[in-house]
Amino acid sequence: SCNGYLACYRNTGNVSSSACYGYLSCTENSASIGEGSCSGDYSCTVNEGTVGANSCVGVRSCLSNKGAVDDSACSGDQACIVNANAIGEGSCIESDACSSNKADVGSASCIGIQACLINRGTIADDSCIGNSACLGNSGSIADEACVGQFACSFNSLNVDAGECIGNNACS
Repeated sequence: SCNGYLACYRNTGNVSSSACYGYLSCTENSASIGEGSCSGDYSCTVNEGTVGANSCVGVRSCLSNKGAVDDSACSGDQACIVNANAIGEGSCIESDACSSNKADVGSASCIGIQACLINRGTIADDSCIGNSACLGNSGSIADEACVGQFACSFNSLNVDAGECIGNNACS
């Protein structure tokens, strides 16, 4: 664990096996890091929340992340880079997903290039799936909603479960 340039730098939590190796590694992390997480260039930089297994794998990893990241989340170049909230299991997958996110994201949500980028509304499970889905959203999104390219993009209203399905739906 922690092999590389700054390795475990200011880590005070537990670092699991095969975690953090690379350029800035675990930088200023102060919580636990799961197995196989934060591999890559900037690794877990300035993270203060727990990182689950196989998470934050990408060029800029969890740069400045302050929230807890569940297992298999935040994978892709710049995914979750300025996130300040909790990210559920299997969420924020692809380039820029959840970048500059300011609200909690449930499980299996925000999947697609720029999905949930600059999001300000709470997102439940299995929602915001598709490239640019929930981009700039400020409303609360319920389960299984906003599925399709640009679905709920720049939306400011609350979206009920199962609504806004299809490309450009509720945008």
